[in-house]
Amino acid sequence: MKSTISPAGNAKLAESSLLVQLAQELLRAAGATAEKSPEPTLIPITQPRKLSDAGIGHPATYRGWQWAYRQRKERGLERAFVKSGSRVLVDVEAYLEAMRAQHNVAGGRAGRQR
Repeated sequence: MKSTISPAGNAKLAESSLLVQLAQELLRAAGATAEKSPEPTLIPITQPRKLSDAGIGHPATYRGWQWAYRQRKERGLERAFVKSGSRVLVDVEAYLEAMRAQHNVAGGRAGRQR
């Protein structure tokens, strides 16, 4: 089955493509691609695969994330979780920063000192 796009559709597609290219060039010229985004990356705990793709390996399951949310105060993760209505979101940067802080004991190995 061959699909065809009308001439008007082609024109709209070309126009949107041009707009995207223009926006990328403007960002490149302004140096905005090298800067960090001021908005946090928020991912719902119901999507553990996306959290894993973002660099957070553990907890690996939705139930694990529920536990981490319930234990956030005891574990020092208050800033890593955001509640939006009934949804619980993870601020990726805040979570990774908290994990680095917990596991970096004076530049040495984390764990019990002997």
